[in-house]
Amino acid sequence: MFCPKCRSEYRIGFTRCSDCGATLVDELPPEPVRASGDDPGLVRLRSYSNDTEAFVARSVLEAAGIDAIVSPPRQPVGLPHYFGRGLTGTDVYVRSDDFIEANEILQRVDQS
Repeated sequence: MFCPKCRSEYRIGFTRCSDCGATLVDELPPEPVRASGDDPGLVRLRSYSNDTEAFVARSVLEAAGIDAIVSPPRQPVGLPHYFGRGLTGTDVYVRSDDFIEANEILQRVDQS
């Protein structure tokens, strides 16, 4: 038996979690997916030189039904995001399952 909220395990015969009071279940539900650029289910699709291009790409993808996240890469401490050329740009992430379709969509946009 398992608690679906705090994920504690109990012996058979218990019906409630002693920590949070939730009703116990036979199997744990899958772990929730974290929404961040560090999520292993997300992959970087492209890197853009400025935020505007990245947010336009995200809008195009979302209009096509593909969830996308815009996340600036980690910058050295004390270095402004806009400082100079040659620094990494703003990244667009999509689910790994959507990568091929998302890339094709953005390639069509680039060609138009």
